Amino acid sequence: MYYYVDFENVACAGLKGIANLKNSDIVTIYYSNNPNMDIETVKLLLNCKAKIQFEKLADEIKSMNTKNALDIVILNDISRIIADKSKEMFIVISNDTGYDTMIQKFCQDNKKIARASCISKAPSSVGNSSAVTVTKNKIDNSALIDEQAIIKLFSGDLKEFFPYRHVIVDVVKKSKTRCEINNSLNKQFGQKSSKLMKGLKPYIKNIKGS
Repeated sequence: MYYYVDFENVACAGLKGIANLKNSDIVTIYYSNNPNMDIETVKLLLNCKAKIQFEKLADEIKSMNTKNALDIVILNDISRIIADKSKEMFIVISNDTGYDTMIQKFCQDNKKIARASCISKAPSSVGNSSAVTVTKNKIDNSALIDEQAIIKLFSGDLKEFFPYRHVIVDVVKKSKTRCEINNSLNKQFGQKSSKLMKGLKPYIKNIKGS
């Protein structure tokens, strides 16, 4: 099982239950500033059977002043590998409901993913998660967009969004309408979403407006 810990949001409380994890579990702890971690939590990490990784928010991403930068980085990292690990379970450890829109989109694509406030409360399966309501109708706009052309944008006009390209493409592919794309990007990027939508406009014109 893969655990993605938004340490800025849950702090040490989010790691409750980490002592019960197995050798096959992987825990990645995301932070942007110097994490305030007590000695007892450090001991738990040292004695934990799971593989522990730390990911600090890069300075170039901090400089974008995006409100939900850490959220986007976590979702982007999940987007990069979830397609190739369909049998694995992914858990976002956070109290932030801002993750739930993308989590639901992953669930619509039959991925095993949920959100929990701490490791001990993580569901053993998606069906046990109260954080996400799974919609049966799968959305996939792959036939309506030129995915490779969109990805190339992140090397050109939208290069400042390059670190987030995977999650942005997933939003485009899994949203019902252009309005939904705009709303999802606005939640993550705030005012910067208008620049994103302007760049994406020629490539999402075949998706319904609303």
